[in-house]
Amino acid sequence: MMDARLPLFPLQAVLLPGELLPLHIFEERYKLMIGECLEEERPFGVVLVEAHGIRKVGCTARITRLLEKFPDGRMNILTLGEDRFEILRLFENRPYLQGETQPLADRAQESPPPELARRVWEGLEEEDRKSLPPEEELLADPSRLSFLAAAALRLPLPEKQSLLESLSPGERLERLGSFIEGRRERDRLATRLRRASGQNGKPA
Repeated sequence: MMDARLPLFPLQAVLLPGELLPLHIFEERYKLMIGECLEEERPFGVVLVEAHGIRKVGCTARITRLLEKFPDGRMNILTLGEDRFEILRLFENRPYLQGETQPLADRAQESPPPELARRVWEGLEEEDRKSLPPEEELLADPSRLSFLAAAALRLPLPEKQSLLESLSPGERLERLGSFIEGRRERDRLATRLRRASGQNGKPA
């Protein structure tokens, strides 16, 4: 079990383990929450908020830097995604939301084929790899690769949340491979359309 009550920050964002997330804190309730987290050196939980409420699976965020604090109490902070969790129960007796949570871990003893991890790594563009650890380090840790690659690819929120909830590194890598191939196909189609447009009206 994680801390008895984890402070929760509902956002229109999905945080993955190992991902950096800068935040601007301006609401009074979150100024209070972040102030307490800084003072107690404890994490808070980032959860995706949707029309019907918040998702039950989120990721803890550790404040790595207080970038700026303004006279009115607003803050710019940098956070790092750490551990996934599942919300068991919500508490609304503080100005901000809290949750009783439990850790969420991948299924034990699952080892994706090495070629699957390499396929995802090689499918990342140079721009995607700039902020990632070395190739050898990530290929040796498929679970970590799946999360960091997903963060680098800037996926749509529903897909990113689905990957966060997946308990299978192999499944996450398969889906990332499909996303990368789909992006390549869209790029190829866009290139063909640009070329065709450039030839429009010209004699054969």
